[in-house]
Amino acid sequence: MSETIRIEVKVIEVIGDTKYLLINDEKINKFELLALASKISNEDKKTAWEVLKLASMLYHPEDDFAFNELYGAVAMDITRKSIEREWDIYSRFDKKIKKLFGPNARVIKKKNGPRHIPDRWVSIEGNIMPVEIKLHKFDKRALSQLKRYMDFYNCTHGIAVAKSLDVKLPENITFISTDELKE
Repeated sequence: MSETIRIEVKVIEVIGDTKYLLINDEKINKFELLALASKISNEDKKTAWEVLKLASMLYHPEDDFAFNELYGAVAMDITRKSIEREWDIYSRFDKKIKKLFGPNARVIKKKNGPRHIPDRWVSIEGNIMPVEIKLHKFDKRALSQLKRYMDFYNCTHGIAVAKSLDVKLPENITFISTDELKE
């Protein structure tokens, strides 16, 4: 059974201009509303956009230069936080390692050569292998990179991680789709 949360919102206007909101009797001005959208975006992008939409409806008609500039900055910040980067995949891979490869699998630290730095190292029952992670597709260039690591470190197996596979992999390289890493 879900719990219903009641939130009361009042818009306080003075001679046609919105001055602030009262949310459950707490006063929130236009700049605090922008700050709230930015803070919420760390956890919930959809709600952050809804708060920003509310701020726009209430305050853009005032044509306040400072508000408009800060509104744009917050919108850019939420957009930036919404863009997945390659290193965002690293922690998801780390969390799923045992589910993907069994209870003895673990991400390890290993000393790397200065020009041969895989994204991760994995140990499975003493077998150490490099991991190469790509944001979109694992292609011929990424395969060449992973094979270079395997050759340099004398590894018999490697792991390729990406959204999609765009090249035929040899049998000693395991492909993991980033879709498998989602919660």
